[in-house]
Formats: sequence, C-alpha cells, structure tokens
Amino acid sequence: MAGMRVRHRISRWGATDEEATRSLAGDETVSNPGIASTRAIDIHAPAHVVWPWLVQMGWKRAGWYSYDVIDSGRTPSAESIIPRLQSLQVGDLVPEGPEVGWTVRALEPNHLLLLDTHGPMKGVESVQRRDSSWLFLLTDIDTEHTRLVERSRTTLTMNHATLVGKLPATRLSTLLILAPGDFVMARRQMLGIKRRAERSWYRPR
Repeated sequence: MAGMRVRHRISRWGATDEEATRSLAGDETVSNPGIASTRAIDIHAPAHVVWPWLVQMGWKRAGWYSYDVIDSGRTPSAESIIPRLQSLQVGDLVPEGPEVGWTVRALEPNHLLLLDTHGPMKGVESVQRRDSSWLFLLTDIDTEHTRLVERSRTTLTMNHATLVGKLPATRLSTLLILAPGDFVMARRQMLGIKRRAERSWYRPR
C-alpha cells in the first residue's frame, strides 16, 4: 500500500484531481499505458514566453532542462532562446539520442505540444517496442501567469528472447524502477522550464 501511495504521488506531482483525470490530447495513442503520469506547475510568465523553451527541446538541440549528465550527454541545456530552433512543425523529429527520437504529432503555438514515439528502444534489448505519448499543455492563468501540464503515457512490449524479458514480474519491475526515475527527471525539467521562462519574463521588465 505504501508503494502504491508513493507511485500515486510522484505520478501526479503538482497536478489537481481534475488535471490528472481529464482526457487530453495524445491519450488515444497509448490507450492502456503501463506507466502514466500527469504533472503540473505554475509559471510566473505568459504562455508566449514559456512556449519558445518548449519548441527548442531535444538532444543536440537545446537539451531537456533536466539532469544533463543523464539525458544530454553532459552538454548543458540552453539558457537562452535559440532562434534557429523555433520553427518546429508537425511531423518533425525531436531527437532523443542518436537515431532515435520523438515525432511532433500536434502543435498549437503558445498552447500545446504533443510528441510520440512507437518502435524499438535503441540499445535496450529487453524491450521489443515502446509506445509513448508526451504532452506539454500551456493554459493562461492570467496575463502574467501560465499553468504548464505535462502528461506522459508509455507501454513497453518486452522482448521474451532476453532474460529480463522473460521475467514474470517484468511489468511490475518496470513500474517500480522506471516511475521514480521518470519523476526525478520530469520534475527537474519542469522546474528548469519555469526558471528559464520566469527569468526571460523578468529581465526585459
């Protein structure tokens, strides 16, 4: 029971009950996720200030604003807006690493960015296929404040030809191992976006 409560808390960090339970864009692409989270944070900056930080994310782009030693190959995430990375379009690939990444499925400037990926996990032999959606949703609170909601949903199809893939508790182990790590990285990322956007908003004022 304690483990379930912990997983419940970290999968809904900062989110209200309404935010965590309502249907959002991308839910239909991973209808029965093995791992799911909805997290949220208030940002003291308008959505149009937050948005540029989202569209330039990615490996060998602006980074992910999280723990760079883990997800950016020790390259520091950007601390400024990069103009050449602001032309993201539906269908573009947002790299996650060499030869792997997220596809932009929906994009509404200053409001919504939906990424997904469907296929093998490069370098992870125990996983045959990963189906994931990743949503970033911006909503105006007032003229100077924005609500950022981040939702991710993932289903892993295990490779039963590998030792790990054959384990009967693989799905439970995946939840117990990946969920805390996902929370640590996502929380750092959201705080990183908040810090950068608020600094951008305060500086010209």
